[in-house]
Amino acid sequence: MVVDMTRRLGDLLHEERPSLSMAQILEIIYNSKTFDRLQDPDTQLYYQSPRNVYSYLKEEIGVEK
Repeated sequence: MVVDMTRRLGDLLHEERPSLSMAQILEIIYNSKTFDRLQDPDTQLYYQSPRNVYSYLKEEIGVEK
């Protein structure tokens, strides 16, 4: 579930910042507090919608559309 959510987060980030390479996108995700929370079974963040989880990531890294 975490792997699938990570892929979806990468897709959403790429939609908003197409100039980033996949390596840059994965680095952003893997080094985020959102990813830490996603891996924590106590948060059950992986049960939420990808767009909802992405909203946390956007806020954390300051992505604006």
